[in-house]
Amino acid sequence: KRFFDTDYILVHVNDDRTRRYTFNAGVPDITVEGNTNTWTVNKTLKVIVNSSDELDSQPYSFDGGSTWQSSNTKVFTKNQTVNIWVKDGNGGIQKKTVSITKIDDTYPSNIVLTKTGVTTNGMTINVSAEQNKMGIRGYQFKIDGGSYSTEQTTSIKTYSGMTKNTSHTFQVKVIGKNGLTKESSVLTVKTNQIPTPTYTVNPGASTWSTSKTVTIDYLQNKPSNLVYEYSTNGGSSWTSVTTRTKAVSFTGNGSIIARVRDNGNSNNTVTSSTFTVTRIDRTAPTIQIKSYNPASPNGSSGYYYSNITTTVQYADSDSGVAGFEYALSTNGGSSYGGWSSLQTGTTFTISTEGTNVRVRVRAKDKVGNYSGVAQTSVFKIDKGSPTYTSAEYKNVTSTGYDVYIYGVTDNGSGVNRVQFPSWSQLGGQDDIQSAWNTNSAASGTNLGGGTWKYHVNIASHYNEGGRYTTHIYMYDNLGKSKGMALGNVQVPQANLIGHGYTDSNESFNGNRSIGIGPDVYVNGTYEFDAAPTKSISMASRGERLFDNTCMWSMTNSWILAENHGGPVGNSQAGIGLSLGTNGAIMVAHRDGYYTCLLSYSANLSGTRKYRVVIQNNVPYLYINNQLVASGIAPGDNISRLYFGGSVGYGAYNGNFVGTANNFHLYNNARR
Repeated sequence: KRFFDTDYILVHVNDDRTRRYTFNAGVPDITVEGNTNTWTVNKTLKVIVNSSDELDSQPYSFDGGSTWQSSNTKVFTKNQTVNIWVKDGNGGIQKKTVSITKIDDTYPSNIVLTKTGVTTNGMTINVSAEQNKMGIRGYQFKIDGGSYSTEQTTSIKTYSGMTKNTSHTFQVKVIGKNGLTKESSVLTVKTNQIPTPTYTVNPGASTWSTSKTVTIDYLQNKPSNLVYEYSTNGGSSWTSVTTRTKAVSFTGNGSIIARVRDNGNSNNTVTSSTFTVTRIDRTAPTIQIKSYNPASPNGSSGYYYSNITTTVQYADSDSGVAGFEYALSTNGGSSYGGWSSLQTGTTFTISTEGTNVRVRVRAKDKVGNYSGVAQTSVFKIDKGSPTYTSAEYKNVTSTGYDVYIYGVTDNGSGVNRVQFPSWSQLGGQDDIQSAWNTNSAASGTNLGGGTWKYHVNIASHYNEGGRYTTHIYMYDNLGKSKGMALGNVQVPQANLIGHGYTDSNESFNGNRSIGIGPDVYVNGTYEFDAAPTKSISMASRGERLFDNTCMWSMTNSWILAENHGGPVGNSQAGIGLSLGTNGAIMVAHRDGYYTCLLSYSANLSGTRKYRVVIQNNVPYLYINNQLVASGIAPGDNISRLYFGGSVGYGAYNGNFVGTANNFHLYNNARR
């Protein structure tokens, strides 16, 4: 049966009551409020009926008619689709579907704990988390499994007062604005350790020194919460340090303590063991003079004639002695020279001469400390030589001369003797006294008052005249000597009619001659020193050379020219000497006569003393005072051989080549 809205029916129910149901063809007009578009923890839906229809006593259903209620509101805590029914008094039902999507039921996520500012006594725990709907309301922290702290809105928490080098666990509960919470994982963090300071010492602990430096290393740059300190008085007072290392100087033995304090927890203090500084030596060594050798003067008048060996004794109780040094005074100690190098033995030698010799000594230990100074006695040491004022030649005759020296003295041991080595210049020192320094034949006579005299007799010098030289040597009683060169003296020997000297040997280059004296006939002597530098053409004794006189003469080296004796039949002829490195020849020269009268072959390089003699018209050759060759008399009725008065320039340009000096020309035969 179809009912209209004005119809009704009566229904008899088993409770003995009758109910009337009136049909209304319309349904209520409704709207729903409370489904906002913002995130919330719940939504309260409210049904508004816009018509005047009479509603049922329980007209509202929020679950599609499964249950009915009289209230037109209902709270929802989850997102869902809500089927709302509203029933009027006639049983008409209006339906409406509402979708709830803005209820926040999300837990915090991506929770990460990190640490910052870790020190020896604390740290800061930082938390980061996400809740991308309503957001995060706050945080609670707990440490080492304890209770969570009071909720806070900041995401960091700083801890202090902790113990160094200790591990702690941290956990954070993150609370969303929707009231939902989530715990983080556990973060373990360890407080920093405080390293124990270390020490190094320089020089090393086993090394002796006058000072040492201990360097403390705190092993890290100083954090702001730590205090670096050290003490050198056993902890009575402390000195602060701002750097990682600190050098502390010691000039004496001592000790040092280093420590690190924690401003945030005094219980964290770290103290190194005490470092003891030893082997610092500031004590001077000692020294004394023990003995002398010789123990007393060994010369005359309180003089030492030898070096004095001095023995010292020195010691050091700390680092030990390194040695000693000494310094010399020649004025009895009023002033001293510089110190010697370090001596490592126990003796030193005083070798300086003087009348006020004194030495001071000082010891040095192995770290450079010096002892006080000890001084020797004042010594008189005579190791010097005699002195003189002047000397001269006197009484020069043809047989010799006297030598005088004046003012000969010795301030120490006295004058022992004066020696007069003498020689003629010809032949160098071939005639000097043998062992002249001790030979009594060379000793002078003490005339007193410091004057000494010596006589030179030319009979002891090959009877050579001309230039002589005497040197003078004065000896004291200690054997020390002083020498002087008096110079040259000319002895005017009989028959010496010409001479030529220079301070150095004359050089003959083949185009030079020197005049010595007049020509000498029949009996004569030439003496000289010569060193030929050219070889000559040799000839045999008695060989006639007339046919090639010019050419042959030019190839020779005539130190004595073979002068032309005149025309054929003349009774005189000049005789010359050609001197070369390979030998010597003597040739007589006159018209129609050019003959070798003497020949000597030998190596004549170097300087030698030559004596060329004509005796009764026969030539003789001496070298270094020895007869080496004898000649023959000339023929052709030649009865007068003669020497020319010049040297070095021969006939036909056969001039001498070499050096020569000390020419003597005699008008007698010196054999």
